[in-house]
Amino acid sequence: MKKLLFLLLIALTWYLAAMYHLLSLMVLAVAELLLWLGMFVLSRYFKRHISAGFPGEWVVVQKGQKTPCPFALQNTGRLPGGRIRIRFSWAYWNMAGEKSGYLYGGVEGGKQTPPQFYLNAPWCGMLTVGIASAQAYDYLSLFHARLKAKGELRVAVLPQGEAVKVALSRGFGDQPGWEEEAFGAAGNGGGEVRQLREYAAGDSYRQIHWNQTARMDELWVKERQPEQERAVFVYLDLRSSKRREAKELNAFFEVLFALTAGLLQARLCAHILWKEPGGVSVGMAVNSMEDCRAMLLRLYQSASIPDGNSEDFAEKETGLCLDLKLTLYEKGRLVFRFSQENYQEELKQLVLIL
Repeated sequence: MKKLLFLLLIALTWYLAAMYHLLSLMVLAVAELLLWLGMFVLSRYFKRHISAGFPGEWVVVQKGQKTPCPFALQNTGRLPGGRIRIRFSWAYWNMAGEKSGYLYGGVEGGKQTPPQFYLNAPWCGMLTVGIASAQAYDYLSLFHARLKAKGELRVAVLPQGEAVKVALSRGFGDQPGWEEEAFGAAGNGGGEVRQLREYAAGDSYRQIHWNQTARMDELWVKERQPEQERAVFVYLDLRSSKRREAKELNAFFEVLFALTAGLLQARLCAHILWKEPGGVSVGMAVNSMEDCRAMLLRLYQSASIPDGNSEDFAEKETGLCLDLKLTLYEKGRLVFRFSQENYQEELKQLVLIL
């Protein structure tokens, strides 16, 4: 539209100059025509010297949060850039029923601060962001030229939810399927006092039993029973007769996150295990929320999620098991079956008794 109006302005100026034989209007018409040609050349100059891309390959965001994603413009020319129009596209990675959309952002070239666009991912999982088109306009926005665009951004969308309430029954840890491993040096950690003994080199002064020391007139220390680390095995059954949509996998990731977070709050170590196609076993020990996020990132990239052809775990009868249908088992016994529509409310109400 601007181009058409500018052409009409040139034609009108030239017409008036010819009708009234005014040299000034003729000079103005020639100047307008030269400006037209100059803007066309300028747009091609920007095409040659300005490129668009992503400064990195990875970014981690949380579901439901509007997060700025880094984006870079490089201008190798001496002239400051005009208006830049970038159209982004994003789609979930290797998932059936991919959802895609477009993000528009106008940024000015020549700025010192790198431009950013904002992403609000609706589901958990891995998605890729690419540049659908990048255009540079001249200073009057009459012409535009397609810019060189390179690279893509991989975005890992992590869950943001509440932890499942976990209650430990009496005798927990003595049941088959739960593992306890001793840690720490005897006499230097916590736990119950097992016996008193004479002080030996290397013992901590914090463990000195002062009453016995005063009675015996020599140093005696408390020897404690080492504390135990309680570990829970969680098997992920990733077998599926069909490729799961991104929305279905989102529910699976959120249930897994809530379950793992609940075990951590109960001071349990969660050992998450799953199998990839070909029977390759993958296991990760989760002792903190950082470990939980790392486990999800590893699971997002697992080839077993898109294909769903992994083998079954024969050992899942000895611990917890969660499958892609959102069914939770404990030692082969059904605990709860979550629904795709109401799993968030069900997670808040569930109390898992181990």
